[in-house]
Amino acid sequence: MEKDGKTAHVRDKFLQGYRSNKTPAVIIMRNGFQIRGAIINDFDDRVVAAEIDGAEQMINDAAISTIAPLHRQSVRPSQHWTNADWKSPARDFIRDT
Repeated sequence: MEKDGKTAHVRDKFLQGYRSNKTPAVIIMRNGFQIRGAIINDFDDRVVAAEIDGAEQMINDAAISTIAPLHRQSVRPSQHWTNADWKSPARDFIRDT
């Protein structure tokens, strides 16, 4: 996907959800270290700026393995994603009973 203002990368939409909702996150680094309770304040294609224990820190994007919500919840911002973005082939096999 092109990053031209009309379309954005999935990563950007995902991080935008964390930023706009102020969702506490777990950032797992490539070396296995976990940063728990981080609030993502900003990001670009090289770094993620997050508030960690009350201090603003900048994390190199290449060092990050995974970002997940600290508590189970959706970080999907409704203005950015539609239900069509979340379709799964597995859903076709699930029936309401």
